[in-house]
Amino acid sequence: MGSRYPDPETLRRNALGLVRAARALDVPIIATTTLEGLFGPVFPELAEALGRAGIIERTKIDPFDDARIAEAIATSGRTHVITAGVFISVCAALPAISATERGYRSYVALDASAAIDAVERDTAILRMSNAGVTVTVYGALMVEMLADNADPRARAVYQAIGTQYGVPTLASMRSPVAA
Repeated sequence: MGSRYPDPETLRRNALGLVRAARALDVPIIATTTLEGLFGPVFPELAEALGRAGIIERTKIDPFDDARIAEAIATSGRTHVITAGVFISVCAALPAISATERGYRSYVALDASAAIDAVERDTAILRMSNAGVTVTVYGALMVEMLADNADPRARAVYQAIGTQYGVPTLASMRSPVAA
């Protein structure tokens, strides 16, 4: 079994783009995994992109039920939480809904989350939307967080999200601008 929505290569590209853009925006990243020994490790490029943030191994299905993760989120001082997960119906939906229930503004990066089929994806979207979670694509989230294209971090953000569509730059119809 593997992701069909999006396809595995697009999922990898989008997950990396999300992490790289978040890093460019100095967003705290709290990455978790469940039963790595059973399901396998995260792919090496993602582990590398996470760098110093590392990955917290957990056993709880809802990360907010793990005191280490709940504390890490609380001590970040942030009021908004962005979630992506291997199975959107559980790994993204449950933490996103849980975050909303705990008073956070909650977002799910749909295109950086995997679904086995359209039923899983569509059901998760309905469930999250009904719970007050904003479901969108990671590139839109990152650009909204950037807020101003004059920000010195804009180039790094756009370079990170440029991979979202499998092209080297977001504005592929324009002539490249010298760095």
